[in-house]
Amino acid sequence: MFCVLLPFGLASSLGWGTPVLSAVLAYAFFGLDQLGEEMEDPFGLEPNDLPLDALVRTIEIDQLDALGERPLPEPLLPQGYLVQ
Repeated sequence: MFCVLLPFGLASSLGWGTPVLSAVLAYAFFGLDQLGEEMEDPFGLEPNDLPLDALVRTIEIDQLDALGERPLPEPLLPQGYLVQ
């Protein structure tokens, strides 16, 4: 709603610069919205999500090692520069 009504409020003061400023502000607001959606759910299997399986496996290995259990499970290694 803000991006739709903003040009009407700026038209009298900016004149022909109104579309440019409106486009830049709309781009910034939609970019922030997309960023918020990406950060909304950090748990998943996409490249930018948290590697929970690897974190849990590391904790499991540390706990089993502290208890003296053998053999220890193998740590999860990155696949294609991503730890899943």
